[in-house]
Amino acid sequence: DIMELGELMGFSDLRKVALENGDWHPNSGAGFFLQPKEGGRVLAHFQHSSQVDHAVPSDAWDMTRCNIECRKQIRIAWRFFKNYVPGFENAYITRIGSEIRVREGARIVGDYVFTKEDVYNEAEFDDVIGLSHFAAGAHHSTNDKTLSVITEEEEHTGAQNGDEFVLPKNLNSYQLPYRIMVPKKIDNLLAAGKNCSTDRSAYLRYLQQTMVTGQAAGVAAALCVKNGCTPRELEKDVTELQKILVSQGAILKVKKFAYKTDNNDGKDEPYEV
Repeated sequence: DIMELGELMGFSDLRKVALENGDWHPNSGAGFFLQPKEGGRVLAHFQHSSQVDHAVPSDAWDMTRCNIECRKQIRIAWRFFKNYVPGFENAYITRIGSEIRVREGARIVGDYVFTKEDVYNEAEFDDVIGLSHFAAGAHHSTNDKTLSVITEEEEHTGAQNGDEFVLPKNLNSYQLPYRIMVPKKIDNLLAAGKNCSTDRSAYLRYLQQTMVTGQAAGVAAALCVKNGCTPRELEKDVTELQKILVSQGAILKVKKFAYKTDNNDGKDEPYEV
């Protein structure tokens, strides 16, 4: 049932043949996100262009080179599916992103550095500005497993990123503190999104995380103007910031649960912590 499929990755045997024939590029796996459309059609959202070497996001020439290379890779992937994968004989490209999506670049060093340990420990902070649930270590750098067949265990444990991949220990949310947006040595500046102060494993690249910090940075900037203070001075009391965020629909705290095994049936039972 196509409605049960969201992300589909693999085609390892076909990809191996295509590589041997020179019909696949050695930078990405083969797969896509599926979206059912009207009339029995399927929109296959490809993510097949990646891993352009030695590129700096702040360098316009590097970004131009990446855009050119990634468009070449998209055409290679399209031809691969048309020629190697049954059912894609009539597939065609409907659109390509206007620019490449940069997953990781430079980050500030802030008054607090958020870490993978904070993710694992489901950290809480007095200056919380929002929540996240994403694992740490979900960055995508080329390594010796980029094109390998991933086992089910590796898929769930994040073995591609080694011991950097960490889930919240009880699968709860963790809090993001205001201080990760305040640069340590620069006043009157707030950094949101991927620029926030984190270690590499815990950097905030996901859209939902950037929405949380972006909203908080906007409100904080307005409060600094209103109260005639710097973002660092605002750290002393974030009560007003938090009240405004909550009034806007932000969620700063939720119930947390842990799990214990019921000796009678062997099932893990949740309990509030």
